[in-house]
Amino acid sequence: MTVLGRATSGFVAPRILFAIALGAGAGACSSTPPHSTPSTETENNASIESSARAVLTQHNDNARTGAMLNETVLNTGNVNVARFGKKASFSVRGSVTAQPLYVPNVSIDGRARKVVYVATMHNFVYAFPAGGASTKPLWGPVSLGPSIPLPDPAIGSGPNYRDIAGEIGIISTPVISLESNALFVVAASKENGRFYHRLHQLDLATGQPLGSPVVIEAPEFVSELQNQRSALLLSNDTLYVAFGAYSDIGAYRGFLFAYDAKTLRFRSVYRTTETEGGQGGIWMAGQGPAADADGNVYAITANGQFTPNELEPLKTSDLSDSFIKLSPELALTSWFSPANNAFLNSEDGDLGASGAMLLPNTKVVLGAGKEGKFFLLDRTNLGYFDSALEDRQAGVLQRFFATPTRCNDRLWTSNCHHVHGSPVYWDGPKGAWIYVWPENDYLKAFLFDPKTQRVDCRGEVDPECGPISESTTRDPENVPGGSHGMPGGFLSLSANDKTKGSGILWGLHPYTGDANQAVVAGILRAYDASDLTRELWNSRMNPGRDDVGKYAKTAAPTIADGSVYVPSFTDLSNQTTLEKQSEISVYGLL
Repeated sequence: MTVLGRATSGFVAPRILFAIALGAGAGACSSTPPHSTPSTETENNASIESSARAVLTQHNDNARTGAMLNETVLNTGNVNVARFGKKASFSVRGSVTAQPLYVPNVSIDGRARKVVYVATMHNFVYAFPAGGASTKPLWGPVSLGPSIPLPDPAIGSGPNYRDIAGEIGIISTPVISLESNALFVVAASKENGRFYHRLHQLDLATGQPLGSPVVIEAPEFVSELQNQRSALLLSNDTLYVAFGAYSDIGAYRGFLFAYDAKTLRFRSVYRTTETEGGQGGIWMAGQGPAADADGNVYAITANGQFTPNELEPLKTSDLSDSFIKLSPELALTSWFSPANNAFLNSEDGDLGASGAMLLPNTKVVLGAGKEGKFFLLDRTNLGYFDSALEDRQAGVLQRFFATPTRCNDRLWTSNCHHVHGSPVYWDGPKGAWIYVWPENDYLKAFLFDPKTQRVDCRGEVDPECGPISESTTRDPENVPGGSHGMPGGFLSLSANDKTKGSGILWGLHPYTGDANQAVVAGILRAYDASDLTRELWNSRMNPGRDDVGKYAKTAAPTIADGSVYVPSFTDLSNQTTLEKQSEISVYGLL
């Protein structure tokens, strides 16, 4: 038996970063703030409310709850095929995996505008007027350098690489700072045979660059091996940028960089593995690292080397398939890895196939990966590693399987229910519910008890767990969830706080087929968040009007001020057709 206990000292590998100034465009930078400076108490309250209605980061907040709790227009009574549907679409160049972001009060040309921001894999960034009354961009496209056309011999498996279709550019969801009037975004490019990842800062009102972009670099960081899929995190004036890899190929590691959000100066970098070629990427199916009120950062790593230090666990240098907690300066302060770490690694069973979520007003961080097993961990002590106790050591508050069927000794059979789309959370009129949509399975909700800090498994025997609510969707392929294969549903929730009848669970899902290494049709579904057996609407009820287009893998819907924004992929006929447009569908009351 190996038991690792609690320790008090951390390890971090800071590196000096040399910023290379490469312009993304010309023109003066605007200093116009997105919100008017309040001159009265009424205006100040309006500004606070406006900020609450904004979507500034992936899954809405740094806890990554996925919930918009200031939605007063849409509800379970008016989201139906007769009253709700597609109102417009924004055409963009390049497929979109980034979640659209939204700011309700940006001063553009002397006028307060509601703005939707879209970033594409062609390295284009756009600002559109919200709501769909006009589909002409307010600004953009702003180009952040040449994208990387696929296939490329240096990316993944070269000609056989299919995880991303067409090109690589902006993959992750950007983040917005209202204080700085800025959108931060990372773009990948290839120039004169060399590969780069650059961190850019754009003015919200004009799209113009705010200073020069910063080349992301560190010892043993090889840009063409590292995939910046995880959304950006902005916490306490620090920007965090995480990296995994393309197809788990090459001598890569998991990296997490920290930059000063005011100056873009490098602060620190954490490597998840120190063994050469140790892997341990941070990708989390596009979800960003989470952060608590003290600025501590949480992420889940993927397959690779795991070498626990029994005597001093915080000096463990290889932490693949693990939850990690880092200080704001990226010092390791706690971690957890399942007792079957070696099995997960051998089966390509990434624990970090989805992201970490912090449950509000609790000490709990939770997540699940390809095994379909949830872990609820104590954020003050994540539990480290115990090879004998089957994850029952102190720090592990609970673990359970999200589905009744098991992968058993293989993680790639039809009985497997990988979790890719990260869970969302709503403390609604029926209590605190955690929602998840595994692949090859129904959408589910689990009841969380804040008093016990555990999920109520409704009489099921550990490690089973009965959901409080579950969808019945089987169309169109007559399988649980509607379609077979990866990746399951990517979720967002809208509600007017706890108001009965206001909660809607939105799921973006492949309509047919497996989206693992293919571009397939997508579908947006809306469920009553208090009763998942009630599907209120979906984009195939009236496909001529509401079709969502090709499924945007890893993108979550954005809900804001009565509208729902859903990105799509370009319908590529082959890997070199990059001139085609993709769309951001805008749904609302008709």
